[in-house]
Parts: sequence; structure tokens; C-alpha cells
Amino acid sequence: MHTKKYFAAAGVLLLTLFIVFCSGCIASSQTDQNAVLKIATPNEITEASYFGNYNFAQMTRVATPPLVQVDENGDYVGAVAKSWTVSSDGKTWTFTLDPNYQWSDGTALTADDVKFSLLYTAEKITTSPSWIKNATITTNGNVVIISLADPVYRLCGDLVAINIVPQHIWESIDSPEEYINAGPYIGSAAYYVKSVDINSATLVLAANPKWKGEAPYYGTVEIHWFATEDAAIFAMLGDECDTYWKYAASFPTGSVALLDSSEKFTTVETPSLKMSYVGFNTITSDVGGDIAFRKAIVYALNYDELVEISASGYALSANSGFIPNGVPYYKETTANTYNLETAKSMLDAAGYKDVNGDGIREDTNGNALTVTLLTRDKVAGELIKEYLEKAGLKVEYKFASDINAWVELKDAQAYDIAYNGITPKGMMMDSGWATGYFASNTVGAGKLQNVDDPVFLELCAKIATTPDGDELKALIYDLQDYYAANMPGIAIYWRTDVTPINTEIDGWYISKATGILNEINLVSIHPTK
Repeated sequence: MHTKKYFAAAGVLLLTLFIVFCSGCIASSQTDQNAVLKIATPNEITEASYFGNYNFAQMTRVATPPLVQVDENGDYVGAVAKSWTVSSDGKTWTFTLDPNYQWSDGTALTADDVKFSLLYTAEKITTSPSWIKNATITTNGNVVIISLADPVYRLCGDLVAINIVPQHIWESIDSPEEYINAGPYIGSAAYYVKSVDINSATLVLAANPKWKGEAPYYGTVEIHWFATEDAAIFAMLGDECDTYWKYAASFPTGSVALLDSSEKFTTVETPSLKMSYVGFNTITSDVGGDIAFRKAIVYALNYDELVEISASGYALSANSGFIPNGVPYYKETTANTYNLETAKSMLDAAGYKDVNGDGIREDTNGNALTVTLLTRDKVAGELIKEYLEKAGLKVEYKFASDINAWVELKDAQAYDIAYNGITPKGMMMDSGWATGYFASNTVGAGKLQNVDDPVFLELCAKIATTPDGDELKALIYDLQDYYAANMPGIAIYWRTDVTPINTEIDGWYISKATGILNEINLVSIHPTK
């Protein structure tokens, strides 16, 4: 269905990258201060809080990058750190800084800034990874050494989310998550945040005059946010903006046909680290904590229909082992399949029967079996609600389009079943392989933290402390078996990313984690003419 478009677009992209790289660098030779790149996004910034607003933090990572970043293949490459090594025991990580990164106010970026950023995150930011608090961080010239109490081989998965910020600015700010400032914010990469205007819904990035790397072509990058995805798309198609971006999300697959009819845009399709799933409240929900109920629900969901309607065909229905087939150490497990009669018989066997014949099953106490479904995706949520009702469940439907509202309900355990997505960063964080979404000893806004089983937590700990190789492979195989046997979440589909490519611009570089809004791309792109 999508093959022809994919290979045509991929050819355009590969040819563009070939020309760019063969020229000897990936950037324009000089910056045009009058040139403006405009990006449309549905990710709204509700307050100008660098640490306190989730969307603001994602957009500004290109201005204050972390030590490492994720490339187009899903591998870790340098950002503020140009190289790094890890000791054989996994306890000592040594990072050598890239001298191209310099603060836009003329202050040198030093190893002390990196040390400060890591310790500041540990002390001030509620979602900081646990290993930071027990780490010893030292510096030696342009080298930063992180000494860990316990071995951690998946460290880069956490470091990609920790921006390196200027110590001379942030050391005087005691409550960063409450700090609001409309800009400018000093940056170290090719751009810095010049301003963020909530009223005009615009974040402005300006070229960093102190940046020592290859010069970007565009003197200014503007990110304009819109109330809906459709509004952002039509802003792009109507020439108000040059491209589209949404954090941890593909271009809306239901709108790809609009690009097909455009002479200005083509598309590139790439396998994704993103996926969609339903998770269970195993902590306070009687049904969520019942493994027999969870396994019955596996058969109640129509995966093929969800792929076609919710993902517009740009996905693959998933397996019981949960993690996508493009992730390292993937293991073939039983496919999740839809069979309503099987779901009904399994619910009967688990004691959830329609005793009075009213079409609604009763729970083990004889009351109508009512489940609360929490979702941020209206299309997928309504489909899942329909499937659960067909299986004989009464559904209380809670739709929260805003991430903060969803998190508030999730943290209050105000759900039995939750529809959620996993981002590329989420796939990598904590012990990796999506464990951070389930392990009860992790922290993070989008995580369910619904598994406190010592077997699972011990498996996660072993994964975190085991280097790549056969032993790690065996552990990841065990993890997939655990997912399949215990079903803390049901993988619905593994996504395919669709990226719109503006053919009037060359040099596109698409990160597996952040899409087009990555610092490599912002330095690389330039007009075709």
C-alpha cells in the first residue's frame, strides 16, 4: 500500500544526503541572518518554563543539547560529548567534550557545566534517574568522569534526556520547575532560544554567534504551535510553515493523502521505536491485578482494525513479547490476535460471567463489571472502549487530550486500563526495552509503574548491569517471555514513522528519537536553490 511512496521518498533523501556529505560537510558555509525556517507543531507550550513545561523542554533540547543524542539509526552519537568510554565493570563512564559547543553569551562551556547539570538534575528535577544521586562526578580539563555505585550499561538512555545548561545562569535558580522566563535562554549549540511568546504561540531560535561548528544556513528557526494537528498541517500546506514536527510522533498518518497531492512535499517512511499499548492498573484495581483478566483482554482487542483506523495502516500488529521487531535482541513470540469468543470464554473461566443476562458481566463480588479506560488518543480510545463492551464489560471512558491531565489521572490510579504510547526515549530509558514504563521503582510522567514483582525488578536490574553480548541477549529474551506470560501491558501495534520532506529544502536528517527537530538537521538543511 505504501511501498512505492516509501522508496521514491527514500531515494530523494538518500540522494540529498549523498550530495551533502560528498561536499565535505553537512552544513551551509555561512549563515543567512535573514533566512527563517518555520516549523509547525501541535505541541503547545502553556508556560515559558524550561524545566517545568514538557513541550518547551523537548523543543529547546536543540539549543542546550545533552552529552549524547540518537542518530538516524537509533544509535547513540556525540552531542556535547564528542566521545566516551565505559569501564569493563560498567561503573566508570568518561566523556570528552566537543569544543564546538560554546555558550551564546560568550562564556566557555566547561566540564564544570556538565557536572553541575547532572547534579542539578539529581537535586532539583523530580524525574531524574536514580543512579545520579549515588554517582560521583569529577572533572579533568575537558573530561567528565561519572563514577557509579553500581554498574550501569544503559546510561546513555538516560543521558539523552538531561540537557547541559550553563552553571553561571542556573545555579542561582532554586526551583527550576517553577521558573518562568520568556527568554532569551543561553544555548551552546548552533542555536539558542531567543524568545518564547505564549500569546503568539511562537518559540524563536536564533543562530548562536559563539558556536564553533559548521554554520547553519538559517539565521532564525521559528516553531509555531497550533491547537490541533490539522491546524498545524494546514499551516504547512498553506506555506505559513516549511515543515511539521511533533515530539515522539509520526506525521499524522490519516493526513498523508494531503501530502500525496502536494507538489512541494514528499514523505519518508522508516521503522520506528515507537509503539502503542494498553496497560493495566495492577496496584489498586481488582481486575487489573488479575492475570486471568489481563490475558482474556488480549483476545478482546481487534489489532488489525486498530492498525488500519488508528494508525491508517502505518504500523504492524504486535506480539505478546511486547518490544518492537526493530529493537536489538528482539525475540519472536506469539502474535497478539483478536478472537472475541476466546476472550469471552476466558472471562467466563476467570469468574467474570453475565449472570443476570443483561449483557454486562458481573465481577467476583456479583456487581456489574465496570472498568475505567484512560486514554489520550480519542480514535484508539473509542475503538478499545467498543471492544471491551463487546466482551461484556461496562466501560467508564476518560479521555484526557492534555498530557498533564492524563498524568494526574494516572498518578491517582484513576483507571483500570490505560491506552498509552512508548516514545523512542522511553524505549531506551532506565534498563531499556520499555522496562521503565512498568517497573515500580522508576519515576517519570508517562510511566505506569505497575509492576512491583521482585522477579521483574531483579530482571531489570540485571539488564541494567550487563554489557552487550550473549548474556544480555538471554536476559532480553527472558524479559520478552515475562511480558508474554504476565501481560502488564498489551502491545497493540509497532509504528512506522512518516516524515514530510519539503522538496524545496535539502539536507534533511531524521533522528530515530526526535525526528527533524535535532541539532544535526538544523545545521544540515538549506534551500535547494
